[in-house]
Amino acid sequence: MTLFATIGSQTRDAVRVLSAVGDRFSGRSIGFGMRVANVAGRFAEYRELDPETIAATFYAGALNGIGAVRVVIPYDASPRAVEIAGWDDPPAGAAIAAAMQIFPAATADAIRWHREAFDGTGFPDQLRWNSIPQTAMTINIARAFVAALETHGESGSPRDALFTLVEATGGVYSLSCMREFRTFVEAEADTCLAAYEPRQHLRDCDPHALIARICAEIDARQTRTAGRGDRLERIVRTILDRVGDPQYEADAIAFAGRLTALARTGNDGSADDVFTLTRLGLEARAERAVATAQIVSTGPAFAPFAPILAAVEEWYDGSGLPGHVAGAAIDPAARVVAVAVAADALGADSLTSADALRRIAAAAGTRLDPAVVDAYLAAGTKA
Repeated sequence: MTLFATIGSQTRDAVRVLSAVGDRFSGRSIGFGMRVANVAGRFAEYRELDPETIAATFYAGALNGIGAVRVVIPYDASPRAVEIAGWDDPPAGAAIAAAMQIFPAATADAIRWHREAFDGTGFPDQLRWNSIPQTAMTINIARAFVAALETHGESGSPRDALFTLVEATGGVYSLSCMREFRTFVEAEADTCLAAYEPRQHLRDCDPHALIARICAEIDARQTRTAGRGDRLERIVRTILDRVGDPQYEADAIAFAGRLTALARTGNDGSADDVFTLTRLGLEARAERAVATAQIVSTGPAFAPFAPILAAVEEWYDGSGLPGHVAGAAIDPAARVVAVAVAADALGADSLTSADALRRIAAAAGTRLDPAVVDAYLAAGTKA
């Protein structure tokens, strides 16, 4: 298993994954952010903006929803409370993008102000008229355009989507920006949604660190899961130290453990890992596992992790989800991650807790792989 060998320095693939995380947390379909980025980047190029501004527009469009990762909304919040909480998404997204230090300078500002309205009724700062950066205006209109396309579905067209935006001209969008965007869509209706890559390169970085950082952000949404990625890595390495099988690559499986955070959006108890040794909430946890696999698949360099993440809720006896896969047919890395997740859910002292070790031992052969459980229990007897 050489998962890391396929990744290299694929920073743009990491951005695609981050974009998909933003989609998940903001309630959009996976791929929405990249569609916004494609439209915004092409529109910026159509307007003959400089390469750095085009790149900033593209990446801000890709990460337009990433701020939702930092905004925790109670599951029983009213629609109005949800709307108000959403006002914090753009500044949170701007802070996340700025902290990554890989994007063009204007990217963070474009994210912060992409929900401002021309008449001053937008958020978070109620900017108006020409005080709104052109990059932010571009993302706002591209975002609304892609949302309208999705609303129309397969029967709609770019011109249909454009028509739904026109009535907001003068309020949300400036007359000049809408006029230019309308000309752009009419001229490039067949290509405005096509994949786009800006000429301006991102700064060099470790793509794994970018993903690990957003996983830590997600884990920090709840007190119980804060620091979870580090704990899972320690548990995985503890297990693999005793398995002694060359098919397991410790770095890759430890990273896969961190990646299980990517689709943890809310406070829904039915999807909480504390129930991982029971069938309570299995459907919700399996849905989250599949969504996590879908998220990493958006970045081709990270796609090899998808089978691991999709199989974390498969049970060794074949009664798990989503595929009722059993025994050795379950991805071997997923079997390790499943034990690590269970151990972490049972508490920080699970390795030295007799009750936690008993519960993990009882799940061998049903929920968990007996060989992996034996390795973990062996570590517990020596702790």
